[in-house]
Formats: sequence, structure tokens, C-alpha cells
Amino acid sequence: MNDNEQHNQDSDDHEDSPGSQPSADLGKSDPSSAAGGRWSANWRRYRKYWLLMAPVAIVVFGFVGLGVYSGSPSFCNSCHIMKPYYKAWSTSNHSFVACVDCHYPPGTRNVLYAKFQNISQVVKYVTRTYGSKPYAEIEDAACLRSECHATRLLRGRVTFKRGIIFDHRPHVEERRRGRQLRCTSCHSQIVVGNHMEVTEDTCFLCHFKGVGPRKELPIGKCTLCHQMPAKTIRVGIVEMNHKDFAGTMGLGCQNCHQDVIEGKGRVPKERCFDCHNQPEKLAFFEDMPHLHDQHVAKGNIECRRCHEPILHAVKPATLPLEVNCASCHQGMHRGNSLLYAGTGGKGVPSMPSPMFLAQVDCVACHIIPVEHRGQPLGLPFSETTFEASEAACVSCHDSRYKGMKKKWGQTIKRALQQFKPKLKQAEKRLTDVSLTNTNYRTAVRLHDEAKYNFQFLTESNGVHNIYYASRLLQRANDNLNRVGELLNYTALPMGRNSLVNGGYCTTLCHQQVGAKLLKTVVFDGTKLAHEKHFTQFKVGCANCHELGQHKSISMKIDKPGCLNCHHSLAPPRCESCHGAQARFYFGTVKISGVKPAANVMAKQVSCTGCHNLEEKHSLEQVAASCRACHGEGYDSILTSWQTSLDDFAQKVQARIKEVQKDLVRTKDSSAKAKARGLLSRARKDLARLASAKGLHNPDLAEAVVQSAEKRVDQAAKFIKNYPPR
Repeated sequence: MNDNEQHNQDSDDHEDSPGSQPSADLGKSDPSSAAGGRWSANWRRYRKYWLLMAPVAIVVFGFVGLGVYSGSPSFCNSCHIMKPYYKAWSTSNHSFVACVDCHYPPGTRNVLYAKFQNISQVVKYVTRTYGSKPYAEIEDAACLRSECHATRLLRGRVTFKRGIIFDHRPHVEERRRGRQLRCTSCHSQIVVGNHMEVTEDTCFLCHFKGVGPRKELPIGKCTLCHQMPAKTIRVGIVEMNHKDFAGTMGLGCQNCHQDVIEGKGRVPKERCFDCHNQPEKLAFFEDMPHLHDQHVAKGNIECRRCHEPILHAVKPATLPLEVNCASCHQGMHRGNSLLYAGTGGKGVPSMPSPMFLAQVDCVACHIIPVEHRGQPLGLPFSETTFEASEAACVSCHDSRYKGMKKKWGQTIKRALQQFKPKLKQAEKRLTDVSLTNTNYRTAVRLHDEAKYNFQFLTESNGVHNIYYASRLLQRANDNLNRVGELLNYTALPMGRNSLVNGGYCTTLCHQQVGAKLLKTVVFDGTKLAHEKHFTQFKVGCANCHELGQHKSISMKIDKPGCLNCHHSLAPPRCESCHGAQARFYFGTVKISGVKPAANVMAKQVSCTGCHNLEEKHSLEQVAASCRACHGEGYDSILTSWQTSLDDFAQKVQARIKEVQKDLVRTKDSSAKAKARGLLSRARKDLARLASAKGLHNPDLAEAVVQSAEKRVDQAAKFIKNYPPR
């Protein structure tokens, strides 16, 4: 230890020793020693205050830092109950805006208050006193600030989503139906995952509250939000334009777009108890204006927190009455709905009504209200139903449809009455036949299917789908005819019932609206008298055609099928199909320059005397008939006639071609016209001869060829007199 260290130690010892006197050296001036002593003395004097202020300073700086951090969206995400909302915000159009910018009104004092609110949320989270579903009120001022959506109200009408027209100004600045709306009335987050996006449920609650199935807003109101489609569209098998019906005719949208509204938007009183339990507040439950002012205008409460949802959408065609009416009236109109949709019967493919395919619902036709008071329904209150009226048909179509509905109903009723005895006949036969009959089970199956279709049509009113009704009745009739064949009895005929034979197309519709049958058609290369089959021969459409729904028609027979019908006639009317041959045979054909005469056999031998209807017509088949009557050798005469006529006709055809070449070189227009007329007449005569088959009257056929040859010779003379110049 050196001297200085010893001195210091001594000084310390001296100072600490009790009763010691200060040294003379301490009286000397030493600034550093004085300051250190004062600090030590102050520390000893105020150390308890410093110890108290340190935690306070830490808390203050912590709260300041927390206050700053609480303005960040990540602060909200630090709480697990906020994660779904944070995730929705981060993917929304507002992802660049801090939460507090919207959730609290603008202003310095409000911002400070917001910091306090944020910190209080932390306290609630730490103390586990928070709710599981956070809720915040957003003022309109937060949305309509100058740096945000201040100009939104000035934009006027805009298009939203699927062509919906919307204007902010009347919705926010005016009271709608006596209610004041806020921005959050429509822009809300009632669906998790959609942060502050338009929720269409809110629109529907206002626009469709109290609207029932027959109280849809008319087209004038629908077009406040929806523009009328301008394009022609195809619905099922029908092409239509909305402007023709909703515009020109003034029809309401609900005539076709039915069941587009689901829900009543009612407010169950029990929902009030989620927030309130004070009797004085619950007493306002019936005061709707007051409740809306308190909850919407002042409280910014979302509509769905109180109201049950209302859904609104145009749906594809489904079974009518399946959405609303059937929920109460189970099965009352089930058969009508199925028939209208073209289902429900047996043995016939689905065949929806054209009106069903066009999505025309029940209320479009059932327009006449009928009020029922008490009896006969036995109800203590009145009930209104709606009957169908042909006025609905005329309003959509035109006056030509007047009376058509009544005619349909009478025809269907008459057809079912006529079918009923036939069904009873089959039932009686089934009770008499032995169970061991090998055809019994098949007959029972056919009968049961026919009975089912009969009952289905009886209960469902075939007017709802006359196409499907006729096909079901045809199927039932065919079944019972088949039962008769299996059980060896003759089933009662349905006669010329238009629903069974398919004639309803013409008798019930086409004649009335002015649609005409084609006079002739070409089938399998043969020209047929189409109109005569129905009008003169009384052949129903279903005999030849497979009738489907409207405008869906196909052939169900082939040419041999035609022959099965025509050749079974008694007596056969060959001339109905083979008129050209018949006119040659009987000498009734009219050809200029030829005096017709009947075949010498025409008075004694009919067509079937030479032609066997069970075989295909041919020269060999006719030759066999010649031998049967005249003996051997006459078949060679027939062949000779045929060869002679063919050679003669070919000679004239060749001569026509030669004269035609000279005609082209002729310059005289008058001679050219006369020669061309003669050649044309000759060609037509030969063509008629070819179609009539000259063997039906060889003498007349030879005269026709000779007449054609003379015309060709005359044409050649005209050309010879006026040679090329």
C-alpha cells in the first residue's frame, strides 16, 4: 500500500469513526468532491420517489407505444377473434385503408377516443371479458370524407353486378319507404369473408318486404333496377322478345317469372332479446318507424340482425307450385304440375308443354279470383282461389285463340268418357280369364298401365298439356288393344277420336289459327296427297306420324307400312295413289291431239285382276296374271308390247335432241318460239306416258307417242324454213 492509498484509507476510517473530528485538509476547496457528495445526498433523500416514477414512466411510454401500434391493422389481427375479419379486409377493396380510418369518425378528439377504445379492447382480451362476435358502428362521415367517397353521391345511376341499375343519392339522402338508410345498410359484412361489400339481401328486404306471390311489382317497377332485355331469346322451343310482351302488351313480369321471391323478411320478436331485456324498449316492437330510426338511422345496425332474409332470383323451369303453394297444400295440384311439366304418366317419354318450356307459370292463366266463404270448405274465414280464363290466352296470343281452351276441355272429357267402357271391358275379361293363361301376366301389366294413365288424366285436367295427354291416351288405347289380342277378344274401338288418332293438331288448333295442311308431300320418292289423307280419307295424324310435343313430329311408318293400309281397303282404291295409271287404263286422261279410249279389259277387269297386292308390282308378276287368265304365250305378248313402246319412245326422245341442237342455231325468234313450244309439249306427253306405265293401255300409249313424234316433226319444219343466217 503506498502513501496515498494509506491516506485515503485513514481518511475513510476517520470519517466513519464515531466522534472523530474533521481533518484540517477537508477544509480545502475540492469541487469534484463536493458535487459527488451532493448527488449522493440527493439520491438518499429522493430515491423513494425515483423508484415510484420509474414504473409510471414505463407504463406511460408503453401506453403511448401501444396507442400508436393500435392504429395498425396488424394490431387487430393479434386477437384471434378478429382473424376472419382481418382476412376479409386484407382481400377487399379497402385493404389499403387502416381499420381505424373507417371504424371511427374523423377528427382529433375522436382519434384519441379511438386509442382509448383500442386499449380497452386489449384489457378485455387479457381479462377474457370480450365477446365472441365483435361489432362496430361505422358512421357515414367515415365513408364520405373528401379523400374517400365524397363524390359517390354525385355519380348518378350506375350499373351494379348483373346489369342492376342503382343510384346512391335517393337511397342515402332521402327516406326510403319512411326509413333512413346508412352506407352500412347495404355495404356490410353480414357474410363472413365479404368485407364491406354490397349485400343484396338488404336490397331485397326493402324492395320485397310484404310482397306476395300475386303482388309482385309491375314491369314499371322492375325496370327501376333491371333493364328490359333487348335481344330475342330462345326459351325451350319458343323465340321471344321481352319488349313484345312486357312492353307492347304490358304484361307483368310475374306472368312468366314466378316464385322469384322467397321469404317474408319478418322480424321474430325473440331476436330482440339478443340485445335487449328492458320492458320499456321491448314495448316498441310494433312501432316500425321508431325501431328503424333507432337501429338504422342512429345505431347503424345491419338489417339482417333483425330481419329474416328474403331471396330474389329468376330460376330455371321447375315443377309449378313446388316452391310456395306445395309447402302448405301438399299434393293438391301435384297431378296438374306433373302433366304441365310433361311427366307423371307411364310408357311415354317426357313431353313438357310449350308453355312450360317458355317458363309460363300457373298465375299467367289462372287470373279470375273466386272467393269461397265458409261453406263448402268448412272454413271460419274466406278463401280466394284463381280460375283459368281464355282471356289469358288472348292477352298473350290474339283473338284467334278465343274458344280454344273450351274446345280442348270438351274434347278431352269426351275422349275419357269414350275410353272408360273400353277399360271396364278389359277389367271384366281379366276376371274371367284363367290365371294359368300364359298371356295373363302381360295382359295385367298392360291393363294396369292403361288404367294408371286414364286416372292420371282424369284427375290432372289434360288441358294443362294436351300433347302429353293425347300421347298417354294413345298409349292406353294401344295397351287395351293389345290386351284384346292376348285374351282373344275384340277391344272396343275408339273411332275417330281426335286425341287417339292424332287429329287434334288440326281440329283443335291449326284450323282455328289459320294453319293449313300441306296439300301434297313427297315420302320415300312418292308424291302423296297429304291433305286428302285427313280430310277425305279420314286418316288421323297418329296413323303415320309419331307425335311429340309441339312441332316435334316424325314418321313412324315406312313405304311397306303405307301399303299395309292401302292394300287392306275393301274394295281397294288404287286410283287414290296411282291416279296416272288409272286414268290411262280407264281412258279418262286428257292429252291434246289424242282421243283417249279405255283399255278393252277395263270394263271387266279391275286393277287387282292383274296386280297381286300381296306382292311387289313388277312385269313378271303381271305376266303371271296374264297366263292365269289367257294361257301360255300371253306373257310373251306383254313383253313384246313393252319392248315396242320403249323403242318407239326412245326414238322420239332421240329425235327431240336432234331438233334441239338445230333450234339453238336458229336466229329467227318467232320460229324459235314455236319450235320450242312443240318440243316442250312432246316431252311432257312422253313424261306422262312414262309415269302412267304404257302397258295399262298399249293402244292409247302408242297414240301418245305418235302425237309426240308429230310435234317434233312440226318443230323441225319450222327450223328448216328459217335456217341459220
